[in-house]
Order: sequence, then structure tokens, then C-alpha cells
Amino acid sequence: MPNATELLKLTAAFGASVGVAALILRALSGWLGKVWANRILEQDRARYAKEIEEFRQKGQAVLERLRTRSERELLIHRVQFEKEFEVYVKLWSGLVDLVAATSSLRPAIDHVDTSKTEDQIKQERLDELSKAYGTFKEIVHRYRPFYAPEVHDLARQLLRDAYHEALGYKYHDPRKIDHWEEALANVETVRREADQVCDAIRQRIWAVGEMVPEADS
Repeated sequence: MPNATELLKLTAAFGASVGVAALILRALSGWLGKVWANRILEQDRARYAKEIEEFRQKGQAVLERLRTRSERELLIHRVQFEKEFEVYVKLWSGLVDLVAATSSLRPAIDHVDTSKTEDQIKQERLDELSKAYGTFKEIVHRYRPFYAPEVHDLARQLLRDAYHEALGYKYHDPRKIDHWEEALANVETVRREADQVCDAIRQRIWAVGEMVPEADS
């Protein structure tokens, strides 16, 4: 049986061994903790990197769709604007001729060819008006789907008032007192409506221009 001295030595040796083991375990635990922490961090980094890449790919796809849609919308705007603008040019050209022909039916200061009869002069003026009226009317109705409704409505009203003046010139007696007053009122109405058509066209062109996004610089 070991004596007291040997027992103390064994106890001390065992305690030292336990202390060393504890230190070893503590160090080993710390190392394993770092390994697992780094491993988890790498896994998180990999997962986040994967998610970021997915977001990037999705974002690029969305941007591509937006860019394609933007280009398509710009193309549609351009084609529509070109067509509408072409109609306005034709419409205004026909309107100018119609207003001029309407104003020439019963001018305040008239110059006539003395070699022609009154009926001949009247028929020539009516023929000029009929030609301008027919041209303008065809433009108004033929291209109706391709330009603004407010412009179309004003153009139709001008057609009606120009036709009213043509009837007045054709059937009214120039010797009556109201003959010239009616002519002046009709012509002023037609000219005012022409100005309204002009303003409506201008506003429409500006409005279309504001709807088209500016190109990237």
C-alpha cells in the first residue's frame, strides 16, 4: 500500500495531467471553433454570393426588358408622331385653301373681270370653293383615326360654316342689305375657326413631344 508521500506524488501528477489536458482541450476547442466559424462564414459568403449573382441576373433581365420596352415605345411614339404630323401638314394646307376660297366669294373690295357675266363669276368662285372644300373634307374624314379628336371636331365645324357661306353666296341677292353683313360674319367665323384648328394642332404637337422620354445623354 502506498504511503502518504507516494500518494501525494500520484495526486500531484494526476492534477498536472488534468491541467495539461484541460489546456489541450481548451486550445483544441478554440481551434475547432475557428475552423467551424470560418467554415460557416465561407458557407454564408458562398450563399450570399449566389444570391447576389441571382439578383444581378434578375436585375439585368429586368433592365433588358425595360430597355427593349423603352425602345419599342419610342419607336411606336415616333411612327405615330410622324403619321400624325403628316396629317396635320395636309390638314393645314387644305384648310388654308378652303379659307382663302371662302373669303373670296364675297370680298369687301371686289375686282371682277368685266368680260364675264355675273353668273360666270359666281360659278367660277363656287367651283374654286367646291374644289378646296372637297379636298379638305377628304383629308378630315380619311385620316380621322390618325389625329386628335379635338382637331377633327374643329375641322368639321369649319367645313359646316364654309358650306353655309357657300349657300349664302349662291342663293342670296347681293342687293339685299344683309348680304354683305352675312358674308362678313361668315368669313370671320371661318377665320376664327381656322385659328382654333391651328392652336389645337400646335397644342397636340407639344403634348406628343412631352409624352416621348428624352434620350439618354
